[in-house]
Amino acid sequence: MRRDPGTLAPWDVIHVRSEGARVTGLNDLTWAGGIIWANVIGTPMLVGVNPGTGEVTDVVDAHRARERHRGNPQAVMNGLAALPAAGEFLLTGKTWRAIRHVRLVPARPRSRTGLAV
Repeated sequence: MRRDPGTLAPWDVIHVRSEGARVTGLNDLTWAGGIIWANVIGTPMLVGVNPGTGEVTDVVDAHRARERHRGNPQAVMNGLAALPAAGEFLLTGKTWRAIRHVRLVPARPRSRTGLAV
């Protein structure tokens, strides 16, 4: 929801969609490079959202950055903060012992067999 910065009165709502389907479970939000970034609660995924259209522009699988807590389903990623350098973020989660500094890079091209080249 966009709000008036002086009064906090609602201006409008951004309906987030990916390929026409509604995206739910957006949790912590941050702004970086003209994109709204959010983690998708209960998953190791981050999404970048175009604030003008609400369309998901980027999907990031951050599973390598998460902490594993066996037997604790509440230990999910739920903290996201943009850093000044382009594509850099801090990630954390419920019951995590550490904050992860991550740098997003473009996906590697894949061969026709589906294996990264």
